[in-house]
Amino acid sequence: MNFFDWKDLGYFAQKCKERILHFCYYDANKKPFDLSYVQGLDTPMLWWESIKSQPNHLSELAQRLFSISPSQANCKRKFSTLKWFIEDK
Repeated sequence: MNFFDWKDLGYFAQKCKERILHFCYYDANKKPFDLSYVQGLDTPMLWWESIKSQPNHLSELAQRLFSISPSQANCKRKFSTLKWFIEDK
């Protein structure tokens, strides 16, 4: 596997390998990503916060993604502006 592109972005090969390994563990439902999710009691953010792995790159990424509210999305702002142009003016 070639990690040259990652290195150009400021990442090092070891960190890239760790991230890929965590994706593989998650995909295979292996520890620490084998925790059950209780519908109605758990939330995605709570589940990801309960993942205790070092390094915790995948957990941090998931928590950041769940922290983005829809109103912060760039496309949402553009549609709101477009609606303002079309309907309100």
